[in-house]
Amino acid sequence: MATTKVTDKDLRAYLDAGHTQAQAARHFGVSEPAIHQRLKRLRALTSQVVALEKAGQVVEEKLTAT
Repeated sequence: MATTKVTDKDLRAYLDAGHTQAQAARHFGVSEPAIHQRLKRLRALTSQVVALEKAGQVVEEKLTAT
């Protein structure tokens, strides 16, 4: 796997500070599609975590109901 020029944490912090994806690409010295792809991957990971947390709650509710 290739090394990344920017960490997920740094990218998220930069974007949360109000910068655009285009500004982030210039700031970190990568292409705009690279930023877009990284954010797409981060959203997928976040969705998986939320789904797993929800699944745990549903299982707990089912076990409590029985």
